Amino acid sequence: MSITTRDWTAQIDLMPGAPSFRVIGTVAVANPGVTPKLILSGIHHSEGADGAKVCDLTLDLTLESAEGNFLQVVTDKPVKFEDAKHLDVTSVSIVYQGKLLQKIDDILTTH
Repeated sequence: MSITTRDWTAQIDLMPGAPSFRVIGTVAVANPGVTPKLILSGIHHSEGADGAKVCDLTLDLTLESAEGNFLQVVTDKPVKFEDAKHLDVTSVSIVYQGKLLQKIDDILTTH
């Protein structure tokens, strides 16, 4: 099954109060009864060629269908992953059905 997504962003929010890491995007789903979700799949720590620490976070995109009848019309829905643990992320991989869907290398950091 093909899936269409857009507007992916990743942010490390270090503002005082409640530091957090979040990824947001938009997913086109088959009908309004489908809800996209991002689930933590894995974290890969390594060292880059320049000696800098690299932390690639992998998120699985899943689609959950609600019970009931829905008009079959393609609907854009927002999807979000957020937690307070992963404040050292340097890239994010979004995976759908075992295939890389999106790679985010530009992580916005706010102070």
